[in-house]
Amino acid sequence: MLPRKRKLGPRQLERAQKIFNDAVCSVAKELGAVQGEVWSNDVPEFTLETKVGQLYLRPIAALSEAGGFVALRFKDVDSACARLNPSRHLSELLNPFSGKWNLDLYGYISSEEIRQELLSHLRRVL
Repeated sequence: MLPRKRKLGPRQLERAQKIFNDAVCSVAKELGAVQGEVWSNDVPEFTLETKVGQLYLRPIAALSEAGGFVALRFKDVDSACARLNPSRHLSELLNPFSGKWNLDLYGYISSEEIRQELLSHLRRVL
């Protein structure tokens, strides 16, 4: 299902941000990620062990619409690049300099949609 964009009022936006953050955090915990530092927006960063190396994961809720993006970054960039190289599609998504492998979920309003998209993205490296 394609994400829906719509204008949100202040209360709706606050609720959408909570839904997004809660959905991403629940997926991280479900996959066994370890909770780390809590950022200024009261959302923690997680560390997840994957088959291509340690992955940092943090939800960044949108400031003006539903959804947001999931900041993903591999700790050992060279190792992640080497292990993802056989998979052309995955290596194209991975920044070979910073190790970033972010997931754009702007416009997603349902917790279940957010969870499904994030799980689909992460299953590639689990």
